[in-house]
This record gives sequence, C-alpha cells and structure tokens, in this order.
Amino acid sequence: MNEQSSFTAIHATSEVRIFIILALIFFTAAILFVGFILVSRFTKNKRQEKEAILRNYFQRTLNAMIIMETTSSVPASSHVFKLDTLRTMTGKSSLARQVMVNQLVSVKKSISGSSSKILERLYIELDLHTYSLGKLKRDSWQKKAQGIRELAELNYQPAVETIRTYIVSDNRTLREESLLALVRLDNEGPLSFLDQYSGTISPWMRINIHYHLSKSDARKLPQFSRWFSSSNLDVVLFALSMARQFRQSSAIPFLTALLSHTDTRVAGLALETISALEAHELADGITQRVEAFWTSEKLSSRMVRCLGRIGYTSEHKYTILRYLDHPEYTVRFNAVQALYKMDDEARQLLLDFNTKMNGILSGAIEHVSEPLLQ
Repeated sequence: MNEQSSFTAIHATSEVRIFIILALIFFTAAILFVGFILVSRFTKNKRQEKEAILRNYFQRTLNAMIIMETTSSVPASSHVFKLDTLRTMTGKSSLARQVMVNQLVSVKKSISGSSSKILERLYIELDLHTYSLGKLKRDSWQKKAQGIRELAELNYQPAVETIRTYIVSDNRTLREESLLALVRLDNEGPLSFLDQYSGTISPWMRINIHYHLSKSDARKLPQFSRWFSSSNLDVVLFALSMARQFRQSSAIPFLTALLSHTDTRVAGLALETISALEAHELADGITQRVEAFWTSEKLSSRMVRCLGRIGYTSEHKYTILRYLDHPEYTVRFNAVQALYKMDDEARQLLLDFNTKMNGILSGAIEHVSEPLLQ
C-alpha cells in the first residue's frame, strides 16, 4: 500500500509539473504576443509621424519651387539650395523617397501645363525614376504595379519598352497597369500593343483608356478601324466602342463588314456605332440584314433604332414597318418609335398600319407621342 501511495503521489506530482510548464509556456507566449502588438503599434505610429512630417515638408517645398520656377525675379541659387536639400532628405531612406514620389504624383494631379513639367523634371533630378524602376525588379507584383503607376503618372517616357514586357503578365492587375501606362507614355503609338494583345480588356480599363485618350489631340488619335479585324474579340469590341465614342467617321467604310460578324455583340455594337456616326450611306446595307437579324430580339431592336436614325428612303421606312409584326414587343415598340420620329411619310405609314390592324398599336403610338415621356 505504501509503494502504491508513493507511485500515485509521484504521478500526481508529474502531472502538476506538466501543467505548470504548459501554463508558463502559454503565459510567456501571451506576454510575447502582447509585446509584439505593442511594439508593432509603436513602430507604426512612429513611421506615420515621420511620414506626416516628411509629407508636410515636401509639400511646402514643392509649392515653393513651383512658384519660384514661374517667377523670374527669384534667384537660381534658391532653387539649387532647395533641390540639394530635397536630394539629401530623399537619399536618407526608402520611406523618404516613397513619400516624395507620392507627393509629386499628388501635386501633379492638381496642376497642369508648365507647372506639371516642373514636377516631372524634379522626379528625374532627384533620381526618383531609378527608385520606381527598381520596383520592377522586385518579386512582388504589387511593387511592380506601383512602380509602373509612378512612372506613368510622372510621364517618364524612357520606361516604355521596359513596361511593354508586362502586357503579357499572368497577373491581371499588373497587366492592366502596364497597358494603361503605355497609353499615357507612348506618344507614337499609344494603342500599338493591341496588335498582338491576346488578353481581356475590362470595363475599368476601357474607362481609363478613354479618359486619357480624351485629353489627347483628336487629330493624333489612332484609327480604331485598324483593329476591327483582330482575332481578339475584346480588342474588336474595344475598337468599336472607341470609334463610336470619339465619332471617328473614318471607321464608317469598315462597319458594314462587322454586321456579318459571328459574334452578335460585335454586330450589335456595329449598329450602335453606325447610328452614332449617322452613317446614312450604310442604310441600304443594313436593310439587307433583316432576315439574318430577325430571330434576335437585341439585334432587331438595334437595327430598327439604327434605321430610324439614318434611314431616308421609302425602302428604309418599309423595312422598319416590317418589324411592326415582330413577335417581340420590345422590337415592335422600337419600330413604332422609329417611324413616329422619322418624318411625316414614316408617321403616316405607321398610322395607316395601325388603322389596318384595328388600332392594336394605339397605346404604343400614344406613348411615343407624349412629350413628357420622351
């Protein structure tokens, strides 16, 4: 019994020791975890304070340098002194360089003209373009994308060929950033990458590309019809969209062929582009597509609206009249609207047809003739 009691006591003592050791381990881990959080927060706060100080200083200095550059009475030595000061400060740490780049980008967005060129020159004089280019050699795609964005924002055109290598990247964000950068930096052919581009063009990319092209001289815009025959469907749709939005009349001769495209989205957008460009000379070709489009509600609706805008002969009006018998209500309504708004002859054809059909279209006619509903 004494031996058994001794064994039980020893066993209990071992369990207590294990429990104490585990408790100490968890306690130590908790202390370390709390300490790590406190140190991280302290470090983060210190970094934010330092960043705020640098940002305020850089902003004041940049504003002063822009004013000095645009004021002839200020001595050149003042500019040199401030430039040397900035060069010294940005050379101290990557944080200072990043804050400076951010400030250049931020200020540049709010100014234009010669003042904007001053910031682009400072970007090079402070050797910050090398800092941005260095990010393209990093493993992180986020850093690569950030570097490309900075080079584009500060108009560093020598980076075009380096950036061009990323348009085939597997990473979508990196690919999109490189495409947008090329649009902004490549003055000779801002959309030349579309010749071999096999990726997608997202709505976000379309909006941004359109924004940057809209700020360019309209006479220097590329001929978007160049990509109407691309094997990449996204490129064809993009080119059509741009031709329509920029009212590029030079694209008109190439639009008829797209009405026979195997993808209905291309044919439909071609109809919208013809309508937007008011290409009256293509009306005859559109009337020949009645049978091909009849079974598609979307194509029929777009065709009717298009003819209603560019049609001018009796044949065009009678073609629209055929769609008053279309099985889809949306198409019939669009046909009523197109005829009513064309001219007196078309309106009379519509009224005669309605009379013949015992007033079946009276509700639609009343709707399209009501000014408050237009």
